[in-house]
Amino acid sequence: MIRALLLDLGDTLIDSDNKVLPGVQDALGVLETFETGDHQPLVLCLVSDFTMPEPRTAAAIAAAFADYLHVLDETGLRPFFEPVDERVTLSTHVGVNKPAAAVFEAALKRAKVHAPITEAMFITENAGHVAACRKLGMTALQFGEDFKAWSAAPLLISQKIGAPGSKNSEAVFRPGLAADHGLQLQSIDSISPDRIRGTARNLVKLSAPELGSLDGVHVELPVDIEASIDSAGRITEVQANPRPGDVAEAVQQVRTLTANRQVADAAADPTSPVLPTHRLETDAQGRRILRRRRFTAW
Repeated sequence: MIRALLLDLGDTLIDSDNKVLPGVQDALGVLETFETGDHQPLVLCLVSDFTMPEPRTAAAIAAAFADYLHVLDETGLRPFFEPVDERVTLSTHVGVNKPAAAVFEAALKRAKVHAPITEAMFITENAGHVAACRKLGMTALQFGEDFKAWSAAPLLISQKIGAPGSKNSEAVFRPGLAADHGLQLQSIDSISPDRIRGTARNLVKLSAPELGSLDGVHVELPVDIEASIDSAGRITEVQANPRPGDVAEAVQQVRTLTANRQVADAAADPTSPVLPTHRLETDAQGRRILRRRRFTAW
């Protein structure tokens, strides 16, 4: 079981100019929500070779650590690894460089992960370090080889973790489905290397002449989704189909709301003592959307 994700910094998360590589922050935002096979939070840590002072005094180690934290502050990555006294380990803390097992053991100890290094995954651009970690029994991924873009990392890591249930997979796909397709993911029913199936909520157009002036209005309904995934872990094509029974029920509900004068347009008087429960809004795409009003308690 993978309990901790150990990450290199230089040339893995940031470039030689200390600029964060594309997609890193979004990927870390997803990864920090991951859970392990026993439903515990996946621990994210940084493990880096940095300045190895000579002599290696406590003051010199503290100074090197402060310099490293300054880099994290400048890049904006520090919040992903708080508290840093637990989640950041430098080779100078141990006295040897990666890929010595002692460095990874120290990282787990600092992070209070009571597990052998075989229950940790390490990600770096260094092919030699990846090979050495695998010989130690660790799971290791090489940035630039096993995955070439950080947008693909969460999906690959979730597959390596192999945690039961769909929480990690939902965390991987929820942002893209929302941003690119307007779908609010609810659950994943099945997932394969190139396809996912599940349920979401989406705006559905109601085409029913009996709705009169509201014919063509959009309402939010559950939909069954099937999406294709490319080799970079990105969603490419999505089919979102509402269930016929839900559509029929929505049509009937809108008819009932109309009959009871519970639908107001956007120009309705908010100071009226009797307020309809729903209102019509028009979005940037010109769609008329029926939404339940939000009432404010005075």
